Amino acid sequence: MATLPPLRRSQRSAPRTPTQAQPQLSKASQAQAKAQTQTQTMRSVHGAGTLRSTANRSPDLDKSTGSDSGLAKLLDLLTNEHTADLVQRHLHGLDGVLRVRSEGFMALDLHFLPRVLHSLLLRIVPIDTQPTTADSEPDSESKRASAANAAAVSSVAEKDEAMRLQYEARVLSLLNLLCVPICSDDLSTRSILLGVQPGLTALVDVLAETVHRASPPVVQTALNAANQLVNGILLQDLTEQDKLRLDPRERAWLEVAGTTLRESKLPKAVSEPLSNPNNAQLFVAAIQLTRSMSRIDSFRSFMSILEVPVTLVASLSHPLCAQDAGACALVIEALWDFFEVDDANGAEGVDSNVVSQFEPARALAHVNSALKATFKMKHRAIRNDFVLVVALLAQQPSLKVPLVMSHVFETLLRFTTCADVQSRHPDVRGVILGNNGDDFELAKLLLSCVPNFIQVVEAEPVIAASSLVEMLFKYLHVAEDYIPPRGWSATQYGELQQFSLSLLPSVAPKVLEWLVASRNISHLIHLFNMGVARAQVLKALVRIASSSHSQAANELRTEMLDQGLIEIALDFLKTNLPDVHTEPSQLHIISLLWNLCSALCLDSLHTRELFGEKGVKTVMLYLQVDLEIFKANRGHETILLSAIDAVWNCVLNCPVTQNSFLRDGGVFALLDLLQSCPVQFRNILLGVLTDLAEDTTSVQHMLEWHARRDKSVRLSTLCINCWSKATFDTGAMSLLGSIEDGEGGSSDIKFPLRPIEMQKIPESLLSDGEHEMSPAILDVFASVRAKLFCLLTLIGFERIYDMATNTEKLDLVLIEQYLNLKVGEVWDEMAQELALEGIVPVDYDEECLSIAQLVHDKTVEIVLERQQQVLLDMEDERTFANSQKLDASAMAFAEASATLGSSA
Repeated sequence: MATLPPLRRSQRSAPRTPTQAQPQLSKASQAQAKAQTQTQTMRSVHGAGTLRSTANRSPDLDKSTGSDSGLAKLLDLLTNEHTADLVQRHLHGLDGVLRVRSEGFMALDLHFLPRVLHSLLLRIVPIDTQPTTADSEPDSESKRASAANAAAVSSVAEKDEAMRLQYEARVLSLLNLLCVPICSDDLSTRSILLGVQPGLTALVDVLAETVHRASPPVVQTALNAANQLVNGILLQDLTEQDKLRLDPRERAWLEVAGTTLRESKLPKAVSEPLSNPNNAQLFVAAIQLTRSMSRIDSFRSFMSILEVPVTLVASLSHPLCAQDAGACALVIEALWDFFEVDDANGAEGVDSNVVSQFEPARALAHVNSALKATFKMKHRAIRNDFVLVVALLAQQPSLKVPLVMSHVFETLLRFTTCADVQSRHPDVRGVILGNNGDDFELAKLLLSCVPNFIQVVEAEPVIAASSLVEMLFKYLHVAEDYIPPRGWSATQYGELQQFSLSLLPSVAPKVLEWLVASRNISHLIHLFNMGVARAQVLKALVRIASSSHSQAANELRTEMLDQGLIEIALDFLKTNLPDVHTEPSQLHIISLLWNLCSALCLDSLHTRELFGEKGVKTVMLYLQVDLEIFKANRGHETILLSAIDAVWNCVLNCPVTQNSFLRDGGVFALLDLLQSCPVQFRNILLGVLTDLAEDTTSVQHMLEWHARRDKSVRLSTLCINCWSKATFDTGAMSLLGSIEDGEGGSSDIKFPLRPIEMQKIPESLLSDGEHEMSPAILDVFASVRAKLFCLLTLIGFERIYDMATNTEKLDLVLIEQYLNLKVGEVWDEMAQELALEGIVPVDYDEECLSIAQLVHDKTVEIVLERQQQVLLDMEDERTFANSQKLDASAMAFAEASATLGSSA
């Protein structure tokens, strides 16, 4: 069956819009100056990172703080109680900062920039909460700033909208400068670097609060600035050799920036714009930031807790995504980043935490809506990529039933069949699928999703109600003049035909009523006769024939018989006898044909009569196979097992076939197989022989049998050999007596059928009395010893004793008491379970347990006495034989002496 292989990033379509790419540095060994120039050029081209060169900047540094005096003065203007209302001076100061820092900010600017942004944010959006600042304890300056900010709130409220927009324009300009990598050339010492880190923390917090509070243009720019900072962390993914080419200050700054951002509130801030995609540009900016953060482990884990993957799926069904293919592409890429994780060995896997978020019905409802939305989009690659995401979800065991119950599987089937089978469902209205490359890949992908749900019971009515099987049969035509659906090319049609054939055996038994109405059984038989995928066609026929005995199943079996399927199978089996050189694929087909005959003949006397003498002669050819072919180890064992099973289902319990089987020497063939076949065949052979032993003629054949090469080997010897082998494999003993107890002493064997080391059943193997069977009963199922007891009981132990030697009688004594010994084991286990559970039996039950124990002990005693008697008989025979030899020797000596005396 075609199954969906493990999904890898290489299977997905490439992003349709440019995203922030990770910079790739040259690995050539060059001089330090040239390497630094190349590094700076790389960063300027890609626009990623938190660092950039100071070229064309005019640093005007404050002597005490090392920061730009323009920002320091601006902060004083904004927070001083005397200048907090001087709007024009604020705007003039802002314009000055923008002129000085027209190429971007420097790292030391972070001492003042977060507080400047926060103060400006108060003037464009009134808020109640304060962002985290670099100061751990409020000083006098902070107190003055807070008082000034509070006064500013009431003052700005009285200003007109035009004034607020002027502030907002400057804030946008400042945020746009943050979209340029921050320069670290002014970080001369590590102490200065560590002093800047709190400022970076405050800046990230201000950006996060801006996303929550400001207007859409400001929020969009803040998201872009945050995206620039996050992309700087991705520079840390460079190789060690490439990192060495960076300036030491740049490497140190990257480490500090990465640590700060990983501990920030950005993941929580970005979830709100994703949840309410009302602004296209804002939504795209949020998606870009999410895409960047999804590639970083710490961000990805935190966003998974916030259920960002579910939010991303929900966004695909929003109208904004239908209008922006680039945003959809970023959503898909981010989803894959959330799902894919690397295990300890570096192999790709699926994050179980992300998978668990899709178990609730609410999350899967978003998946269903997104699936419908992507099929309505014009961008086929995005549609295929999301179907691949759904296929990944379908591979998770915990999601299979929820996907069915939330109608996602139903939607998948609807889109799978809508292009080939006419449908008027509203979901497929307007969906146009052709024969181009993307639609061809989609068809294969949708068909590959179906096997994940075949074993789900809840999916059976969904498959039966769909048009899946009807569509599959459209791909099973082999006529040269047949026009493929959708105008597929010959190559495309052939590949889809293989997918259909692999699905048919699993799906066909679930739509029996449709098969009855469509009369497509004859088409499957025609495919087999034409030699088209015979193995898959036979699998489908076997599973249909093995279906439950409903009216539809009976009608289909009747149709198969009317089409002459039994005759076709027997002709093929007779003309394709296996040998050592037969290919495994051909062996598989032969085995399936025997299984088909068994399925059709099971519980049907009429079908067994159709199997008739022709079938008996055919099965005899396989029972008399040369066992040397098993040494080839190519699958011949499966054929022999299938042929023996066919004897059980097609020959026995039908006078016509069973009598023919006996006339052709079927019993002798089965006993020959039992003598020389591998051990795994003995169970089924003994089962067939036990059923045959109910017929007196069959019993007579069994008693007359002897081995071909050694005629002294008769039925008793064969059965005792099988018993001894099974007893040895279980670790039990055939000859009773005393065994060493491991402490220098000895003890009697109380339970001969148990292994020697398990004379007392361990507590871990005892059943709980409600859901499990006892070990003694479990041992009976599929047990060679149990079947041997049944077979010899039907034949008659007195007959076996007559042909057995004294050595064989030692085992026959034990076999004859098999059932009684098993009953004793069950009673003993019951007593152990009661003691284990602390239950004291009532007097009546105690008496039953005691009687059972006495009966079992008496049975063991009888077996031991009879075995000892057999041993005494064997000793007497040896004594008599030795005396005979001595008498013969004495007579020979006397004759020789007499001869010598007469001659003398």
